[in-house]
Amino acid sequence: MNLDNPNTKFYKINILSILVSSIPFFLILSIFIADLILSVSALGFLIFILITKKFNIFRNKVFIIFNLFFCVCLISSLFTDNVSYYFLNSLKLVRFAFFILLVQYLIECDKKFLKFFLNSLKISILFLLVGFFLQVLEFEFISKYLIGNRYSSFFFDEQKMGSYVVKILPITL
Repeated sequence: MNLDNPNTKFYKINILSILVSSIPFFLILSIFIADLILSVSALGFLIFILITKKFNIFRNKVFIIFNLFFCVCLISSLFTDNVSYYFLNSLKLVRFAFFILLVQYLIECDKKFLKFFLNSLKISILFLLVGFFLQVLEFEFISKYLIGNRYSSFFFDEQKMGSYVVKILPITL
């Protein structure tokens, strides 16, 4: 496969754009799927960097700051009671570093990505609002998850709709 072909690069960027843009929606439906998409897209981007030899991407200030934070996490995990547990949890942060680089790369290379990503954020909030109104109108399949006066929308028995909206809304705005 010729990676210098513009169509191949465009195809790979489109797949990564779609994967990254679907994360807000999958955060509602399944944390596992959202985490899997994040990990797979970060790994795919790392492979893309290695194949295309675009190592200058690593000279990014955000990436360097994140790596400093990562080193602090690794070092602090060495001073805990359960070193292996916290050290392995700190290693899992690596995927976020490559994911940050991926998002920056997509914003720079794919002019439609930012619009597509913001639209996916808006659709995920709209999806939650539909679930909220269904709970308010007491539709049986969703209103049975209403606990007291706390609405959960499509998070069902997990009471985290407000937290999701509070975290996603500033990014959307």
